[in-house]
Amino acid sequence: MLWFYDGLNTRVYAGGKFTDLTLTLDPGALMAYTAKFMARASGVYAGSAAIASVSTLKPLAAWTGSLTVAGTAVGQAQSFEINFSRQNSENVMALTGQQDPATIWVGRCR
Repeated sequence: MLWFYDGLNTRVYAGGKFTDLTLTLDPGALMAYTAKFMARASGVYAGSAAIASVSTLKPLAAWTGSLTVAGTAVGQAQSFEINFSRQNSENVMALTGQQDPATIWVGRCR
């Protein structure tokens, strides 16, 4: 499930799957990501509304990592980007009289 607050409502996207994901790491910035997500039709969450809370604290680097290429340690990496994607992704529609897909099919991750 994916929860999205747009300033007015909290929308819920159920039964979804990520089809593409890119992680980018840079020593001078925080880790960033971009993603593509396929889901069924959204609905408004009936529970309590989300409250935006933005901190004024600067984030601290809380992760460490090491890089090896063919088993050899590399200590001078400047930036890093990795892409995950699924080969075939599609909505499977059914004769239900709705615009909502019956299921979402995704292929293997490459």
